[in-house]
This record gives sequence, structure tokens and C-alpha cells, in this order.
Amino acid sequence: MRALELAGLDAFYGKSHILHGMGLKVEAGELVALLGRNGAGKTTTLKAVMGLLPRRRGRILVFGRETVHEPPHRVALLGVGYVPEGRRVFPYLTVEENLRLVQGKRPGPFSLERVYEIFPRLWERRRHLGRQLSGGEQEMLAIARALLLNPRLLLLDEPSQGLAPLVVRLVAEVLRGLKKEGVSLLLAEQNAHLALDLADRVYVLDDGRVAYEGEARALREDPERVRALTGVAAMSLMGKTVLVTGAGSGIGLAMARAFAREGARVLVHDVRDARWLAEELGGVFLQADLADPQAVEALGKEAAALGVDILVNNAGFQHIDPVEAFPLETWQAMIQVMLTAPFQLIKALIPGMKAKGWGRIINVASVHGLVASPYKSAYISAKHGLVGLTKTVALEAGPYGVTVNAIAPAYVRTPLVEGQIQDQARTLGISPEEVVEKVFLAQAAIKRLIEPEEVAELALFLASDKAAAITGAVLPIDLGWTAR
Repeated sequence: MRALELAGLDAFYGKSHILHGMGLKVEAGELVALLGRNGAGKTTTLKAVMGLLPRRRGRILVFGRETVHEPPHRVALLGVGYVPEGRRVFPYLTVEENLRLVQGKRPGPFSLERVYEIFPRLWERRRHLGRQLSGGEQEMLAIARALLLNPRLLLLDEPSQGLAPLVVRLVAEVLRGLKKEGVSLLLAEQNAHLALDLADRVYVLDDGRVAYEGEARALREDPERVRALTGVAAMSLMGKTVLVTGAGSGIGLAMARAFAREGARVLVHDVRDARWLAEELGGVFLQADLADPQAVEALGKEAAALGVDILVNNAGFQHIDPVEAFPLETWQAMIQVMLTAPFQLIKALIPGMKAKGWGRIINVASVHGLVASPYKSAYISAKHGLVGLTKTVALEAGPYGVTVNAIAPAYVRTPLVEGQIQDQARTLGISPEEVVEKVFLAQAAIKRLIEPEEVAELALFLASDKAAAITGAVLPIDLGWTAR
């Protein structure tokens, strides 16, 4: 039996007419992709199928049953699962509570134990609140929640959006596994490369209409036609080489994976052994202790020989003490790692960028490069200095097609910050959640930690040609901290 058929479907948001006579089919056990530019109607199509739009007309047949006038809960009970864009997990319920909300609504092979087998990370995080999960973990939770309804047809809206390459590969493998088990899938996806790799057939939408229908294989073999139909170019940084310092964890890890996802060759730097990451990304591992000026000089020469187009100065560490107790050797090490080493690497790599007439330097500063907090004299001095270095080099490099910018995040969910949360909780005798809300986020308008992937996405934009007019800027991702 055919899983889904749309015929002459019109759909509306209020008075706005979005879908115009839409028609598509998903056969049993088939994976069909919906592609198209932003605003083409992909999300609207899924919402219309799910019954989430009150104004619809035309035909929607789900396993042969007419559902154009059915509410969402009745559509779900027919065996339709839905993974919405943005994940939409319940932020103040634990992972397991999110899952138990839908458990047992329909009989079938997917149980709580089964979804934990598919996503072991959810088992590890089962007692964490939804808002404490990373973007990738939230996507896993959204898919697992949909699977607990034991769907025969699964609708997925942009499941790869904002995810690290490793998580995207995991999601892709899960979708392939579901298809093998006979689940029909309708995938709306901006990542045309991923969608075409997974799909049997594809529909390309344009202005709420089907602009193309055909075998996914045909488009996979014709990238120029993909660009013409979807507006999605080849990976935006294909052919570029990026050096990311401190790439072994936290923000640097997210950045390395994000740049690799966009086709860049990644030079993975860390003081610890991060060959595993270079192997994962198909990059090159460069180990060096940035606290040693001679080691930084050698790193700069090695990276220059590899032809760096994009430099991300990210490495750093923290030490907290009153100024009168602050160890001089720690002060000197922090200034070296977070200010002098970036200067050395810029000095080594900017001649090659100028010679090419194109380059990007992205310095990861901090909200503490804009404001101050007590007991962090070296960190704040280094980050303020990095902001000044950013602006100075931007003025020098601008005429050569090289942009230089700084990103100033507030507290980001990294291993370093997670450790600080636990330490503060023990010291203050309060829960980790209270540390985040009452201590770390006291000055923030948005009460949550920033995800490393969010910082990485801004770095990708600054590295793109779309940001060619932005230089000398310090861009806060601070949840409203500096708005006060």
C-alpha cells in the first residue's frame, strides 16, 4: 500500500497561500527527499501532512485514508511520526520523561530499550533536562520520540541542521536502518548532498510548487542541476584550508567539524593528541604547546607551508585568583597562549593570505574581551588584547582581501565550563542547574548556555564570501549580557 499521496494540495498560513496544487507520492519502504530554497514550502508540506495547518484543501492520503480534515493526533495514530525543525523537545523534562510521554501509544518494534540501543548517548543522558542537551543530542531525542510512536511513515524536517559531521553521519545511518526495516520516510532537507545520498526519489519545490520530480541518482550525478534547482551550491569552503587551534574539544571541536562539513581541509591543532579528530575529518594533525613561543613559531611555519586560507585562533584556558595571589608564571602562560600565540600565527600566515588576495582570520575572544569580572585578570587582559589585535590587523589586511574578526561568546557548554559548574555547585552547596541560572547566567537575558555549534556557525559565516564586507568587528554571542 502507498504510504502517502498528495494531490492538488493547497495550504495556507492565515491569508498567505503557500502550497499551490502540490502533488507527491511516497511508496511503502521508500525514502523521498524534499529539496528547495528556504521558503519553498518544504516545512509547510510536512505540517500539512501532519494536520498542523488549519487551512488545507485538496487530497492527502495516508495509507489509503483521506486525512485532509483530520487533526494531528488522528494522523499520528495512523502511524505517522514527525520530527519537526528545531527539535521541539520539552526543555524542563528529562530525556526519559520526554520519551515516556509517547511510549505505548501504538504497538510495534520500537520500545524505550530499542531507542536507547539506537542512540546510546540518550541512555547516558537520560536524567538530563532537554535544555541541557547539545543540538545533536536534541535531534537524537526528537527522532527517538517519533520512533516510540512506531511509525510506518516518518516525516523529518531539516534533521541535519546545525549538527556536527559525526552526528549527521549517525542520523544518516539511523535513517538508512529505518528504511531497511520497511519504514517509509519523507525527508525535508536543506543539505542537498545528504538528502540525495539517502533518497530513492526527490521532489524539488519552488514557491510552493513542484519544480522537479525524479530519481535521486540523476541529481547526484548532475551537481550543476542541483545548484540550479535548489540554490544550494557545492560545499562553500571546498578547496580552502583552515587551521583551528585548540580543536580537540569544546568550541574548537565544533568549529573543526563545521569547517570540514563545508568542504575545507582542516588542520587540527591541540596541545594533546587529537589525531583521532584529524582522521575523522580527513585533515592533518599539528601538535604544539602554544605556551612555548618557539613551538608556536614552528607551528606557524608548518601551517604556512600547507597553505592556510583561514586561521581560527581558539585555544585558551582559565585560572581564577585575586590579583595579589595570581601566579606570575600563570599570567605569562595565559597571555602567551591567548594573545601572543595568535599574534605569532597571524604574523606567520598573513603573508600567504595577502599573496592570494583572500584570507580569513577569526579570533575567538570572549564576552570578557568586552567586559570584566573579578579574579580573572589574565584571561580578561588577554581577551581585551585579542580584541585590539583583531581591529589593528583588520585595518592592515583589508586592502589585500583579508578580513579579521573576533567572536565574543559568553558561557559555552564545553568540558571546561561543565567542570566549572560542578566545582561551583560543590563550593556553594547548590545544584548545577542553580549554578548555571544564578551564577553564570545572572547577567544574561536568555537563561541557557550557548552550544559550541552556535559559535561554529558564526565562524562559518565570517569565513564565507557573504561576510566579505565585515572586518574589524567584534561579534558577541552573549545571550544579551552586554546589552545592559
